[in-house]
Amino acid sequence: MSAADAPASNGESNAEELKCSFCQAVFPSKTQLFRHLPTHGVETKFMKLTKVVLLVGWISKITEFADVWVKEQSVADDRIIDVTAQEVENTLITALTQMAQEGSDTDNEIERLKGCSRGGGYSQRTSLLYSGEPHEHSLSDTFACNVKPLRDGVTKEQWLEDLNARLPDFVRVHECYFLTPQAGRELHAETDCTQRRYECLLPLKSIMPDQHISLPNEPIVRRTRHLVASIESVNENGKMDLRFPADSEDGQKRVHFFRKIKAVFKAMAGRQRFHNFVTAGATPSEICTSRKLDRIYHKEIVLIDGEEWIVFSVSGDTLLRGQVRKLLGLALLLSLDLLPMEYLEASMNRLHVLDVPAIPGWCIYLAECRYANWEAKYPEYRIDPRRAEPPVHNASMHEWNQRLHAHIVQLHRTKGDGWMGDLLQVAPVLLERYHRLRAFWYRDEEKLRTQFMEQFGSLELEASPYEIVVDPAIESSSPVAVEDTVTAATTAATTVDLSPPAAVTQESEAGDAEPAVTGKKEKRRDQGRAGRNKHKLRKGEQRPISDRASPSAGVDADSHSKSQAMILNGRSDVDAYRAKMAGLRFVRVPAERDDVPVIYREVLRLLREADRSNQWPSSSTGRQMVIETETLVENGGRGGSFSVGALPRHMPQPRGNELFPDLMRACFHLERALLPDRPPSATIAINRHAQFLPHRDTGAGAGQTKSLIVALGCFVGGEIIVDNDVHDIRYRPLEFDGWNSIHCTLPFVGERYSLVWFTPLGLTEEDMWWWRDATPAASTTVSASSTEVAN
Repeated sequence: MSAADAPASNGESNAEELKCSFCQAVFPSKTQLFRHLPTHGVETKFMKLTKVVLLVGWISKITEFADVWVKEQSVADDRIIDVTAQEVENTLITALTQMAQEGSDTDNEIERLKGCSRGGGYSQRTSLLYSGEPHEHSLSDTFACNVKPLRDGVTKEQWLEDLNARLPDFVRVHECYFLTPQAGRELHAETDCTQRRYECLLPLKSIMPDQHISLPNEPIVRRTRHLVASIESVNENGKMDLRFPADSEDGQKRVHFFRKIKAVFKAMAGRQRFHNFVTAGATPSEICTSRKLDRIYHKEIVLIDGEEWIVFSVSGDTLLRGQVRKLLGLALLLSLDLLPMEYLEASMNRLHVLDVPAIPGWCIYLAECRYANWEAKYPEYRIDPRRAEPPVHNASMHEWNQRLHAHIVQLHRTKGDGWMGDLLQVAPVLLERYHRLRAFWYRDEEKLRTQFMEQFGSLELEASPYEIVVDPAIESSSPVAVEDTVTAATTAATTVDLSPPAAVTQESEAGDAEPAVTGKKEKRRDQGRAGRNKHKLRKGEQRPISDRASPSAGVDADSHSKSQAMILNGRSDVDAYRAKMAGLRFVRVPAERDDVPVIYREVLRLLREADRSNQWPSSSTGRQMVIETETLVENGGRGGSFSVGALPRHMPQPRGNELFPDLMRACFHLERALLPDRPPSATIAINRHAQFLPHRDTGAGAGQTKSLIVALGCFVGGEIIVDNDVHDIRYRPLEFDGWNSIHCTLPFVGERYSLVWFTPLGLTEEDMWWWRDATPAASTTVSASSTEVAN
């Protein structure tokens, strides 16, 4: 290693002593001297790295992959991780490290955490749904890492040849780009990628079976037939007139098929909900399932060993795991008229969960990654050789493309056309299931109203018996307009006076009366308190009995009298929520028409009291994401949800324990009465008039793998769908795997309450303190309820 003359012993820098021992050049500082040394092939630990971009192709060894749903989508899971891409990354790192150890121009310590990234990767993503599948191949994926700059006398082609010589046969680096420091700092191969394009190679005869393609209603006439034949630049394989002559019956059928599949592709493009197009199964509540599909089309027809193969191209900002497979699988069935176009519309509806067929994954490969924004800032670089000016005809990439096609053709000949037969066989099953679910999805609301009145009498409404007083500042600044979503068409809304009385007092925790808080300073103080902990009781709210009180200690009757007034001061959203609750109307059913079973009677009575008490807490942010927006009280509806019981100790305990202690205990007793052999649950989700979107429950069960759900009240409709099976749960308990099964609520009319018993991870029977506080009377109630169930 070269060295410069040492500085003076007294520590002062001497310009004459800072010489290069190779060329005797003098430098004013050590920094400039060290920057000069690499020109003589000297590597120092102070040398700055440069970023190199590699275009990498690989062939996967995996042909079968069973995708599964994992609960924690932000943590890598060995069952679904893309082992092929991971192996390729490790292989590249190993090869670069070997080059460094042999004194080549790369660093012997690649800064993987800081400088390495891959265009098709998902390490910076929030969900594993962005990951690829291990049986997918690559024609040109982008890999970026930090290496030392090229030494004098070493060309880029030599460096690339040396790197490929160290890679296994299934990996190939087609091109490399050494970036300037500024351009390298602003490029991250994964996050800066603006578009990823995949290609799929399928045999033409397989996707167009003769028994399923038909002639068009009217003969197809090519307007540009005489032009296409004269264009020399068009690839012979791509000339549709030459492949499918329009003057023949076979040509008419095939052109008609391609026009139909083109219309299907056009309907798929754009920003859509692709929760049904994930091989593991996703839900609309997964934010990442809303993706933009830039383009999907049939790119070309290639001739391989005398057989015609079609290449499909699918491009988008970030495609989900298995999305390409399912897009093409559904497009084929739609083009063959085995499924209607409305099946596509329903599969992209956020309220619906459908099975979407998929083609095999071994025929798909990543074709390219685009960096439009980064290339616009640094026009001297074109990472994609196909778009370079002039275009770079990369022989390595062309050769690899042919090798990929040959590999896919060989796999198809080995496995046969069984995958297409599976698609044709599953089509009638999907169609029958779709028609069965469609009958529930699109039920006429007027028919539901008519059915409700036939079963329960007239649809009468009543206001809450409790009066609510809202902060006058909130009332005057943002009046709340409340519309009842269920009965607005048939019943005129009754106006409830929300104005406060002339003199208002507030009850403190000690029971002493004090003047109402009306000053600006006091309001800001209360707003600050509410902002710090919105789950605490706000000043002026009625103090419920402690959650440790015995079940026999009921709420004082005076606290439920119609003259009781609850004073609300605090944040504006709290008062607005309470004002909307004050405008709610509640279904009133004659006692002789209320068919509630005896075992549910007490719980339903407490649910109705809680519903009308104006104390029902607002739904959490997580619950609101899985409830139909229009049904929430916060948005002018009638629905809401809260929890009672116990939560893991690191989380705030449910506020419903303090608000409705009698309801909490009655619900836990009901579970034991319904299923005595079921392990007791620790938590209950209590829902009112809420229509849940397709979702999976969060968390994992401790001590029990299934949730228990039952619906109460006077309503029609409101069934739940669990994995595409419809269940009527009105007074019919149902156990199901809520953590893995996708479930949702169908539309309904009337009052609908539901209880969901479950146990979050980390809780045991020791955390169920309400059983320790239970009185002998409660045990007697459980025994009596169990006897009723047996009878």
